[in-house]
Amino acid sequence: MKILINCINLLSDSQGAGGAGKYVYSLVSGLAKISDVRVLVQPHNFLRFQKIGNIQVVPLADNNSRTIQENMSWSDIYLCPLNELVPNYIYSKIPVVSCILDLQHEKYPHFFKGGIYEARRSHYGYAISRSDAVITISNHEKDLIQKIYGKQEVYVTYLAGYLADEFDTCFSQSNTTHEFNIPDIPYLIYPAIPWKHKNHYRLIESLWLLKREYHKFNNLKLILTGAQKHNLTSSYFLERMINDLDMQDSVDIRGFVSDAELANLIKKAKLMVFPSLYEGFGIPIVDAMNFGTPVLTTSLASIPEICQDAVAYLKYPFNTKLIAHDIAELLMNEERLLHLSKLGLKQGSQYSLQKTADDTFKILTEVVKKYRSGECINFVTAKSSAHDKNYKTQRLTLLIDYTPQINLQHVEQAENLQHLPQFLQKYSSLVNVINILPFESNLTNYYHNSDTVNILNVYSSREYKTHYLNLFSYIIESLIETDYLMYCPYGFNLDNLNIHQAIATLDICTDLSAISFNNQIKYPKVVNHLKGKKLLNEFNLWKNSPLDFFQLKILKVNIQDQNKNLSTLQFLSYFLGSLKYLDVPIS
Repeated sequence: MKILINCINLLSDSQGAGGAGKYVYSLVSGLAKISDVRVLVQPHNFLRFQKIGNIQVVPLADNNSRTIQENMSWSDIYLCPLNELVPNYIYSKIPVVSCILDLQHEKYPHFFKGGIYEARRSHYGYAISRSDAVITISNHEKDLIQKIYGKQEVYVTYLAGYLADEFDTCFSQSNTTHEFNIPDIPYLIYPAIPWKHKNHYRLIESLWLLKREYHKFNNLKLILTGAQKHNLTSSYFLERMINDLDMQDSVDIRGFVSDAELANLIKKAKLMVFPSLYEGFGIPIVDAMNFGTPVLTTSLASIPEICQDAVAYLKYPFNTKLIAHDIAELLMNEERLLHLSKLGLKQGSQYSLQKTADDTFKILTEVVKKYRSGECINFVTAKSSAHDKNYKTQRLTLLIDYTPQINLQHVEQAENLQHLPQFLQKYSSLVNVINILPFESNLTNYYHNSDTVNILNVYSSREYKTHYLNLFSYIIESLIETDYLMYCPYGFNLDNLNIHQAIATLDICTDLSAISFNNQIKYPKVVNHLKGKKLLNEFNLWKNSPLDFFQLKILKVNIQDQNKNLSTLQFLSYFLGSLKYLDVPIS
């Protein structure tokens, strides 16, 4: 069988090809052993694929439809393995198959801002609807594709670890320690490009908390690998937080490293901590299992399907204090670490690169057979009516700040934060809550979704001023899923605020940036942007405490970003001088 594989949009490893790049390269290598393969690549990847041997490598600058059509006349089936289907119009007399590796944008749409969510949904929808069949990498993803898009012709091929096949498990201690700068003290490793769903922020913060609460881990290091330049926003957050918490000696950001260095780092790590919020498969976890390195990870998405009981699972990866406690608990249990190492070796051995290629070849063979026999293909529309971005009813994130409190003893004793019962009961279907708690707070028991309200706890302190202010950038960039945000220090009575009316007004009045609740007025009043001396006077009034100005104001989230938000002077100046809002009385 002749297989035409389109890899034109594949990045280089140093650019951030990541697990998808490893998957594509090994898939082509494996298929070349059992079939005739022609692969289309960008010139920068030409030599790499040519090294595989026994394949035809065609360098192309772009996805020119005519050139690709000409290559299709050679093949029996056309395969796009990179979360896409290109070009956008395919006139073909052969079956078309696309690989959709994950649908994380459907789970976390707020991670994909600036039109990225809409673009992903459009491109994925086209790939799924136009393809005669779809290949994905776990049953978790198969179920999602079938549920969201209604596609029935979905097949699963598990991936594998890539490093153990290439590097011998017996490493020379004397050579590699010096060559790859392997620490001579216990260290944690997390190999992942710092995408938002990878959860780096919470992991670094949890290490800081771990060292504060467990002094025996004062020398523990965390090594981060993965192409940092591929996500500059997240990399900026990490570096800023490391500096804010004085963690430069504890966190080693190595960025993109060679496979040889990565293999050595994983093999010799005390523990791989992998707090990712979403994985279609989880290649680095399987690599760690194959090397006998214990893994602490999340029980989200496909990870439990792939790892079974061969790894330890975090209790709740959305809370830094709980992550810190889970790490400490596992590190202090040598017997469990050894047991996980043995279980991992057994579980990891179930996956192999050639098995992935063999299974893919069987699927492609079946699709060709069905296509030639004239069996009906299950086409679906690109936009599924079964799932929509706005399926969540929550519209407002309530940001409650406890850090100004001098004495939090009464808060610590308040079971399940019941200081907001009437408000949360009234708006339970409308509101999410983010609590900003002091680092020393013991309130870790209320860490998951309540029966009615989605609540997250984050930690900071006015003592660490830069960390505290930068926390708002992280909240705006990565945590808020709603259209609107309201900030209020702990202790404000919110029961008399008409939230429904305020949101309805903001929905219809696109020229308004906010609704401000004001107990000094009797009637609603539009406040226009200020100019000249009035602007300067108002800015000077609030410049030492911009958060105080924004308290009890429902703000549109999309007028803020990581560098310009309610905690910054830039946003205060922009808000006062460029935007208008509505002052409304408190009933």
